[in-house]
Amino acid sequence: LFHNLQHSQNSPFQFRQTSPVHTTMPGAVEPMEIEAPANAQPNGATPLIGESSEAEASGPQPASEAGAAETPASSETQPRDPVSMVNGSDHSFASTTRRSSALRPLDMLNPKIDLVEGVSSVMDTASKLVTIMIGASVLGYPAMFSKTGLILGSALLIFCCVVSIYMCLLIADAIGTIQERTGTHIKKLDDIAFQCYGSIGQRGTRYLLNSFFVAKTCLYLVLIGQNMNYLVPSLPYRAWVLIITVFNIPVALLRDTSLLDRLSFIGVIASCLYGVCIVWGSIPASDLDRRSFEPNPGFQSFGKMIGVVFSSLTMMIFGFGPTDVMATVRSDMREPDSVKTAVIYSHVATFSVYWLAGMVGSWGFGKYVTGNVGLSMCDNPGCVGQGRCTADGCDAIHTIKKDEAGAKWVPGIILAVAVISNLAVTIPLVLKCLYNSVEACYPIDQPMGRNVNVAMRIGTVLFASVIGLCLPFFLHVMGIISSAMSVPVVFFLPLFLSYKADKLEQMPRSIRRWIIDGFMFVLAVMALCVGLYESLSDLVQAIKERPQAMDIFGHFWD
Repeated sequence: LFHNLQHSQNSPFQFRQTSPVHTTMPGAVEPMEIEAPANAQPNGATPLIGESSEAEASGPQPASEAGAAETPASSETQPRDPVSMVNGSDHSFASTTRRSSALRPLDMLNPKIDLVEGVSSVMDTASKLVTIMIGASVLGYPAMFSKTGLILGSALLIFCCVVSIYMCLLIADAIGTIQERTGTHIKKLDDIAFQCYGSIGQRGTRYLLNSFFVAKTCLYLVLIGQNMNYLVPSLPYRAWVLIITVFNIPVALLRDTSLLDRLSFIGVIASCLYGVCIVWGSIPASDLDRRSFEPNPGFQSFGKMIGVVFSSLTMMIFGFGPTDVMATVRSDMREPDSVKTAVIYSHVATFSVYWLAGMVGSWGFGKYVTGNVGLSMCDNPGCVGQGRCTADGCDAIHTIKKDEAGAKWVPGIILAVAVISNLAVTIPLVLKCLYNSVEACYPIDQPMGRNVNVAMRIGTVLFASVIGLCLPFFLHVMGIISSAMSVPVVFFLPLFLSYKADKLEQMPRSIRRWIIDGFMFVLAVMALCVGLYESLSDLVQAIKERPQAMDIFGHFWD
């Protein structure tokens, strides 16, 4: 039916299936209607595919102006929608077509109508969220628990899990409110930002998410380089970073990443292996001579404790917080209102994996566990490139050479292979989100130039490579990213979008709601400031202990 309507030059009609969310009576579903499209010509002809009318070029309106006219009009050309896809969860039609929005069949329909019905069940959605959340950050939980202690670390993890659930539910409620008000199908986070705050909010959300994608790419390059050096120590860490960069440059230029999309199941397998390998490796680690376990280490001062608490809080939030994909996940559900149940189920499962990895890993490897726990899985004296640690202390300056390193453990090898396989697929998918979002900032009639596009793609990979070469510190880089990027995405966006959606709907807020949201806002500001300061301080201290790690040319082969 779509195919016939698209290629008909004279038909002024189109079919519409009204979504249940727009019905006037509970449980009622309106029948199929025949209506004239917004872009119908005076003679009754619909523009051909490849042509666009003024109505199509104007784009959707913010929720504050949605009621002004049935056919939206704008003084600016609405940018193309980016492909909002994380870990291959969203396969947009736009990713496989040419750049003109007129080529997409759904653009010929009324923008207020949602023809796409989700197919995911509650358990499917929960599984998808677990896969998104449980990633490389789990490798840092043993070190975080060793730093905070088992009791404080467990309390922080529970608190972060509850906060992440609350923020996800804020986003879900805001999406439902906007969709009921405007009838617009919300599929990406910047869609709801546009409905709430207009083009300024949309651009700001895109810039924030794009920066988050770049930061994740930097972190992933560090992690792949470390694990490749663990598996094949004959080449140093920096050499592996360069090899990975050379591999990712041609991949970054690909337009069709459907093969990588189909390989996203690797993330599911890797997520299962992460926790298993950490627990497996922690058992023999408890018998090592270099182990020094303190269940609840003390802090030098109250200020230091506050710094450690907020630094760990931001990194744990980074491990949860799927707020950036909530719009996509909700739109894919068969019953979108059931997303709350899926969010709770997924967070409980993710919490269990993180808590087990942190508790057992901290107990097994002790306080001298590396930021990437996989690099601690070697016989005495330790793995290549790590500090010389004993029960009495750790010498981070004189690192272990290749001919001195202990034998690698089987769980460490499996863990390294799982990390590399997962991130080798994840990096191109994350970069695809970034590239499509940047390209979408350009109007349809003035797309990004070819040379500029190629320079943007290659430059992003090279920038991430430079960061990976200069900062080979996984946990410290993750701490900075968590504070500077994850806190705004997880805290500020849900709070601001939820507030604006309620305001547009003129929904009254209880005092309890104001208190909770106010507390979350203050917590977010403190986490951003204190957590970022503590993470930068830890990075400076690590550089002082290992100055050769920053010397790219003088110690390239170290």
